[in-house]
Amino acid sequence: MMKERYRTLLLLMLIVTTAACTTDRAIEEIQNSIDEIGSHWVPDRREGVSNVSVSLFGGVYTLKGELCKPAHRDSLLAWFGGQGLSVADSTTMLPDTTAGSWALVSVAVANMRAQPRHAAELITQASMGTPLRIMKRDGSWLWVQTPDMYLGWITSSSVEIAGDEGIAAWRSAERVIVLQNSAFIYAGENEQAIVTDVPLGGIVTGDGISAKHFRVVLPDGRRGFMRLVDGQLFSRWSASAVPTVASLEMYGRRLMGVSYLWGGTSAYALDCSGFMKTIFFVNGVILARDASLQQRHGTAIESSATDWSQLLPGDILFFGSQKTRRAGHVGLYLGDGEVIHESGMVRIDNLGSDRPNYSNYLFTTYIEARRVIGLPSQPGLMHVKEHQWYVNISE
Repeated sequence: MMKERYRTLLLLMLIVTTAACTTDRAIEEIQNSIDEIGSHWVPDRREGVSNVSVSLFGGVYTLKGELCKPAHRDSLLAWFGGQGLSVADSTTMLPDTTAGSWALVSVAVANMRAQPRHAAELITQASMGTPLRIMKRDGSWLWVQTPDMYLGWITSSSVEIAGDEGIAAWRSAERVIVLQNSAFIYAGENEQAIVTDVPLGGIVTGDGISAKHFRVVLPDGRRGFMRLVDGQLFSRWSASAVPTVASLEMYGRRLMGVSYLWGGTSAYALDCSGFMKTIFFVNGVILARDASLQQRHGTAIESSATDWSQLLPGDILFFGSQKTRRAGHVGLYLGDGEVIHESGMVRIDNLGSDRPNYSNYLFTTYIEARRVIGLPSQPGLMHVKEHQWYVNISE
């Protein structure tokens, strides 16, 4: 009798365990489908939000997590319907409008981190006047998206919150862009007191012009004077700025010797892709943030570390793993094997082993080249004058 009860108990345990395993496998397969759909809508989570998980209770699958595209949510629900599965949607759509819609960087350079704490990894920076889309808030931290679509956490003390009307007014206002490595904003035209500094590519609102100065207003309302030689009216600059070999090289050489900083994107300190972003931005084009993201854009050019014949000055060169072909470093080609890049400092090295500035690192890690000069505005190569975060463009 005891043996029969024991056998029955074992059988029940086996049935329950088998059912649980079957359910776990089914949920795992469904999660894989959810992730696949997410990869379609958000190819890279550095540039978008796709964080959805699934659970099962009472025969109903529940979706939880965060999304940034309504069409993504619609695709998920349609997939469950196509499978004949009951689904409850508990996902959150970002941006979270209760956190505010827009912000403008109000300090010279704002650090953006991987997590909402100061000890977290520095992943990028945003210079004064950069428009940011606010995704959500966590205490005194804001999760924001930059104009290149990059996501990161920034302290609320580094920005000025702007609603839809405020950001629209900023886009329509005359502004001034800094075109020197750094410019000072002075309290008066006598230049005796400094209000703040603004790095290359920083933007402030214009409030008139005197003999030697732009009168400017900072995003947080502070006022001051900036030398005319340090910048240009944004409207004039954005209408005419295009990347040329001469201009890219000029701005690149101006940054020679600037120290390396992981996550740095200002003229004060840079990483390799931040250097490329900076010199392209002041030439009117917003590149993707990281080297591996920049690698996805532009026209691929046949080349190798030993054959530069097809390369032209101004091409973007990528370096990294020969096995994965994923870029971890990037630089600008100047011609004749010369590459200007940020490596310890902004410097010029050469791919030729017979040159005094030969770089074995660049030679052994060369992956590919991309040409972007002359291409029309597109994601990853967006022209500032056509970017809706900078200018009001009618649909």
